[in-house]
Order: sequence, then C-alpha cells, then structure tokens
Amino acid sequence: MQEKPHQESPNDDHFFLRRATVATFFVACLLTLSGASGCSAQSTPASTKIVKRGESLPIYVSPTALTEAKDPTVDLLSSYGFQHPGPEKYYGYALRDLSNYLQKMTGAQFPLSASDAKASSGIFAGTFAEFPNFKPQQEKARQAMASADPEAFVVQAQGEKLFVLGKTQFGLIAAIYSLLDKLGMKWFAPGEK
Repeated sequence: MQEKPHQESPNDDHFFLRRATVATFFVACLLTLSGASGCSAQSTPASTKIVKRGESLPIYVSPTALTEAKDPTVDLLSSYGFQHPGPEKYYGYALRDLSNYLQKMTGAQFPLSASDAKASSGIFAGTFAEFPNFKPQQEKARQAMASADPEAFVVQAQGEKLFVLGKTQFGLIAAIYSLLDKLGMKWFAPGEK
C-alpha cells in the first residue's frame, strides 16, 4: 500500500516554495540540458540562469558546511545516528545529495563551493544565519525566517540565484529534499537501486 505524500497547504507556516519561479528556473535548465526544443527567450525570463549539459553552476555553502559535505563527521550507517549526535548532523549528506542528484537529472555540474559574496549566480544553500544578506521577497518567506520552527525553510529564486535556506540544519535538510522532491526525485528505500 502506498502512502499518500504530504501536500503542503497555504497554512504550512514552516514551508515556503515559489513553485512558479523555481519551476521556471529548473524547467528551463532541464529543457536546455536534456536537449529539448522549445526553451526560448520567450519562455524563459531574462533573469533566469540557463545551465547547459556539461556546464557548471556552483552550490555555495559556508566553509563549515563545505567541510562537512566533503568529509561528514557522522557515519551514515551508525546505529546511534538518530540518538547522538542527532539527525540535524546529517546535513553534509543532504548537500551531497543536492549536488549529485541535480547533476544526474541535468547532466550539468553542481559543485559544492565555499560561499562567495560576489557571486552573481548559483545556488546558495545553508541556514538563514549563514546567508544574512538574503532578503525574502514574499510574505511566506518572511514568515519562515521569523518562525521559531527549527525545520522552517525557504526555497526562493531571485534573478540568477536560487536560495535553499533553513532556520537550522533541520530546515536546510527539509529544504533540500523538498526541492529535490518537487523536481521528481523519489527514494523508496535506502541504496542505489
């Protein structure tokens, strides 16, 4: 028996996803990367970053998150993983998944890179505290940032930047997997198959 997936509602205070903008950003990328025709200037806003197969779009993270993603301090298979130190410590694996699965879906490279305040395009993933210059453009994003919920997050495209941010590492993990889910990634059981 399949369980019905959670459907977010307008009343979900911890959740914000600008579907149209995120979809435009990634659908344009996916159409371009898959070689499909029909991705033109008329169907893609001028401020949308188009990444072609073989090209690269960095995922900017804090230096601490970059270190954690490259060499996680928590063993994924540890029997104590969800008791000590806690599931929020698995955010390094979530960042890896974001990079790896975007690459698998598109054929483009999405390398994890240290934050760059001068970057004009890319994906910016972390906590609200790690990206203090992020200014939410929608009311739901402002509510998520003000929320006390540790799983609150924002996924918001702003020009050629996509922000994937959480209140805490819990929120970052929720943001990453919600975005991947919206893009069609599904995990039915652990492992490659």
